[in-house]
Amino acid sequence: MEMDAIIPLMGIGLCALVVLQFAMWSASSVGSIAADQRSFNKEKSKFCKQLESNKQADSNNVGKASWKGFRAFRVDRLVKETDVCTSVYLVPDDGKPIVSFRPGQHLTFRFQIPGQSKPVVRCYSLSDGPGKSYYRISVKQVPPPRDKPELPSGRASTYINRQLEVGQRIEVKAPSGYFYLNEDSLKPIVLLAGGIGVTPMVSMLDQLVAQGSTRPILVAYGVNFSTDQAFKSYFEEIARQHANVNLLVCYSSPLPVDKLGVDYQVKGFVSADLLKRALPTLECEFYMCGPPPFMNSIFEGLLAWGVPEEEIRFEAFGPASIGKKKPVEAGDEAAKVEAVPVKFAASELSVSWDGSCDSLLEFAESNGVPIDSGCRAGSCGTCSTELISGKVSYPEGQKVNCDPGQCLVCVARPNGPIELGA
Repeated sequence: MEMDAIIPLMGIGLCALVVLQFAMWSASSVGSIAADQRSFNKEKSKFCKQLESNKQADSNNVGKASWKGFRAFRVDRLVKETDVCTSVYLVPDDGKPIVSFRPGQHLTFRFQIPGQSKPVVRCYSLSDGPGKSYYRISVKQVPPPRDKPELPSGRASTYINRQLEVGQRIEVKAPSGYFYLNEDSLKPIVLLAGGIGVTPMVSMLDQLVAQGSTRPILVAYGVNFSTDQAFKSYFEEIARQHANVNLLVCYSSPLPVDKLGVDYQVKGFVSADLLKRALPTLECEFYMCGPPPFMNSIFEGLLAWGVPEEEIRFEAFGPASIGKKKPVEAGDEAAKVEAVPVKFAASELSVSWDGSCDSLLEFAESNGVPIDSGCRAGSCGTCSTELISGKVSYPEGQKVNCDPGQCLVCVARPNGPIELGA
């Protein structure tokens, strides 16, 4: 038999092995629960009490150590995860405690990059579990777009990977974000990561392991090849040490030195079809983070499989967003908005919104109105702008946290004539 024919069969076999391991764990767990329901209830009660204790401790920590606005942090360590991905360990410059966070949340940064006239604001997911004396983020250098190789690499990501040094100071906002692990649940968990979208999954897995969780966990992680895979040894070690953790690594373009069954389990992409083969049940909680094609294809595939939408949680910064979101009026019925006047008071500019832009931020930028922004996904609050008059719409399901009389223009659209303070 030709080697090209053998490799796909090996991939199917390895995928089947993951299915079997996950199914056996789930079956043994269900059997144990059925055999001794009282023991299960006792353990569940113990778990819930510990959870409440941990939440109270976190709450106390937040109350004592939280801060408003930006706070100075110092780079304590820099660790290369891959040739183009660096983990940055940060400690507070004032030596005071840091605030706890929920696994999956992010930090907002304001970088003073040499050669840039204005500070650059960016958001990066925390890539370590809570309870440490430091914060860690892991940032991949963003290359130019494939169709425009003449453009420069990402400003902040290049700065972090090529110029940042130990001892440098960075301005940081307290942890925030609505994408985080549901620690109240006992359901099996599926962590889905594409590329550097793996960082919040590391934070979640760290917390689950630290808590001694026995919930079945499947980590499905897709990259191009081995040298593109961050936290490779970390995931492998966790899977070896914890029987409830299963690892399904997919390489879309494995290198000649990459070994099927050793470095990765499947040649191809993480997909809903793959998950159907790898999971014994769809009664799971799904968390995903990655580039737009990854996010949209898996989201639609899971819905088609029958997974309830409320069980699919996702994180996306910038253009990576789920296509399901539709504009709706906050508290009112959705209304189509076309050809309505938008006034930018500070810029003394009035223009007509024609619906061609995805957000008011994009609309402002296209008309030369400067507005600071960070995540461009409604999470960091950097783009908060005064709403002098009128109403705005937000995507369906979008959680918005801004002061009264303000709006987050990176995710807002006008719902009728409006006036902004920009």
